[in-house]
Amino acid sequence: MERYDFEIVTERGPIVVERDVAVPDQLAMWTRIAKLARKLGGAPGKLIRVTNEKGVVVLVGVSTALTLCADIIANLPQR
Repeated sequence: MERYDFEIVTERGPIVVERDVAVPDQLAMWTRIAKLARKLGGAPGKLIRVTNEKGVVVLVGVSTALTLCADIIANLPQR
């Protein structure tokens, strides 16, 4: 199981949300991204960055993440 850091990137720089998180598979990674995107809403100019020891694994805009993860978000428990 690989370990990842999840960050929100703003015009002021990155904000680490979660560090050194064990993620079993791609679905689990995108579920975490979906939760972050839902929490941020349609925040313009904000990105979600996922990194591991090799570098950037995912870099996606919040609005794009909401679109890409619509099916995942629909199945998440309500806030």
